Amino acid sequence: MSEFSTSFHIRTNTASTTEQRLRKAKMSGLVFGPKNGWLTFVPYLNSCGLPDIYDALGVGGAIANAVVAPVLQFQYAADHGWSLALARPDQPAPAFFCTWDQDGLATSAFDQPSLDGIIDLSLIEPFLAVARGAADGRPLAYDVADALGLPVCRWLSPDYIEKDTEHFINAGGRKLGRKPAKPKETSVPPPTKLDLPEGGVSARQALALLKPMMTWCRPPWALRSLSGSRRQGWDFRFYNSTLRETVQGYVASAGYAGFKSLGREPEPISDEEMERRLAVWRTDPNLEEWVRQIEAAKSAPPLPTALPAQWLDSDDVLAIAATGQPPQELGEITANPVVALDCDRDPPARWRILFRSTDSTNRISWSIELDAETGKLLREVLSKPGEGNQSCVIYPWRERIRGGLWKEI
Repeated sequence: MSEFSTSFHIRTNTASTTEQRLRKAKMSGLVFGPKNGWLTFVPYLNSCGLPDIYDALGVGGAIANAVVAPVLQFQYAADHGWSLALARPDQPAPAFFCTWDQDGLATSAFDQPSLDGIIDLSLIEPFLAVARGAADGRPLAYDVADALGLPVCRWLSPDYIEKDTEHFINAGGRKLGRKPAKPKETSVPPPTKLDLPEGGVSARQALALLKPMMTWCRPPWALRSLSGSRRQGWDFRFYNSTLRETVQGYVASAGYAGFKSLGREPEPISDEEMERRLAVWRTDPNLEEWVRQIEAAKSAPPLPTALPAQWLDSDDVLAIAATGQPPQELGEITANPVVALDCDRDPPARWRILFRSTDSTNRISWSIELDAETGKLLREVLSKPGEGNQSCVIYPWRERIRGGLWKEI
């Protein structure tokens, strides 16, 4: 499992006062330190007084406003990159990002003077480089954390402390406030064993087998997506927009069927709070693209939360896909592709049929996207492995829209 760490480090000379202010703001989690002028705070997942815990910039700003002190947000994702952001009360949070993906390494501009009086920039400047790590493989993010003297940051995040609070207490953490109760999940029936016909069932047939078990499933519950195949079985996702909860239904190839709650999404950020944050972020040139994406998402029509009632069955779309001409790069293709149907990415709702070559050394794949109701061809995508240390990942390569010409992506 790769590391995904997120922690918040409050610059303070009076840790007791800082902790009192966190409590007054009804924030709860674990604190570490103080050490070297830092008090590390990691909130619980459902802590009061905070926005969506996965909005790290928003959380850092909320903590800074609560304690009336600078807060350094530290994030490290071993497979993706790392970042620092410094939040001050009611001010933009200058951030440094170093990321790695199919396009290689990239870093963001950093408003280094913003650290004056808080951090000795000479300590970390050598590590703000376009690189994943040192020559010996040690992540530069670790070097920065050590140079800053942060009390703790490795393998530390709201998710980690939620799953094993006692481990982090034994490692030196202290409880701050009470751990919020987990949101109540929908009660679902226990798994059962179905007698499936030889050759498996289609998506609609599998859903019909599940329906007698779905005593809990009535509006506002709605089917949002599904995926699988006759050979592998089927996975269905039902969503309740009132509870913001997702429940997984499944029919496995061996006949086992049942449901599992996947939990609830956090409370959405209010329009007033989002506008307050945007007003602050608009003053920071480094956040211009971030603000543009948020405003574009706000102005876009909301994505549907349910599939259309009359979606084509999996057998129907596979028959349509079989009439297409496979790209020469694939050679002979597999006879049992995996298909997926969803409505929450690219309207209209669409089936995606993924074909691969029968040659195990040929790692190119071909995806066909069809309108879920009409079966009309919408898009095709060819994907291939990355290069160098990204060779294990498959990335989009070419596409063509509605049967047009292939174009490089």
